[in-house]
Amino acid sequence: MVQQEFENIAADLRQRIIAVARAYRLDADSAEDVAQDAMLKLWTIREKLNGTKAATALAVTIARHLSVDMLRKTRPVGLDKATPADSRFRQPDAMLESSENERWLDVQLELLPTKEYAVLHLRQVEHKSAGEIAAIVGISVASVPTLLARARRRLLEEMKRRG
Repeated sequence: MVQQEFENIAADLRQRIIAVARAYRLDADSAEDVAQDAMLKLWTIREKLNGTKAATALAVTIARHLSVDMLRKTRPVGLDKATPADSRFRQPDAMLESSENERWLDVQLELLPTKEYAVLHLRQVEHKSAGEIAAIVGISVASVPTLLARARRRLLEEMKRRG
């Protein structure tokens, strides 16, 4: 396919690529990123394409793969950012149990040694790296995973005791 042929079908290909990306529930900006990457890949191999049908099929395949890659790269929402279920639709006993569990967990977290709590909080809530945690808490980088594992183990043991 020569440059002129590619330029003639480029707008249609871009729209198809965006439609595929949106079908994977990507937001508009991410869909545009997928379209940009896919069009760049198609442009680099335009001489090898045999007509509009082949270009369209390849564009859809590239868009699908890039969309899946982009979804894999997105980080899941942490518990601190998750929105709780609407309390109007929860049963009173479930609400009571949930509030008791939260209070119990708060007490258990307060009982952790200061450094273990700090490491656990920085890692789980603030999503800091081991190097950042070490700098903030004032410990070695090698101590961070040890303290984190120790804090998690203490909480797990307490959960098992609680039943």
